[in-house]
Amino acid sequence: DMERLPEDDRRKLEATRKLRETLERVKGASGEPKMKQRVKVLRLQEVTKQQPVDLKHTFLNDAVKRILKAEKQALIGGAAFKRKRIITVFGSHFMPSVRMLILDFILEDVCKRIDLAFSWIFEEYSLLQGFTRHT
Repeated sequence: DMERLPEDDRRKLEATRKLRETLERVKGASGEPKMKQRVKVLRLQEVTKQQPVDLKHTFLNDAVKRILKAEKQALIGGAAFKRKRIITVFGSHFMPSVRMLILDFILEDVCKRIDLAFSWIFEEYSLLQGFTRHT
């Protein structure tokens, strides 16, 4: 019966038969594939833990110190304005320890950092007046 078919059709039938045999081997007695993979959902709460408040404060202070120390890199990279904006927002919105870090930084060299001081003062004034800035 197969010998009367053209060569192309015989190859297709043979490939179909091999595919069927392969599928039968993969399927178990239940008819479902043996190697069915189940995707596990990653839940962030299961793989992370809440950090102590003191550690969070330490991380925040260290981050602010790194931003303050990156004065030269910000000037070279053209990000001085954005850096100043970040520092003023941190000084206005974060806890007193961050405010003191920024104040100490400004007081180290008031002449060079007077623009940062005025920017911070203006940010504080804006907050007290109820202005909202979305920049």
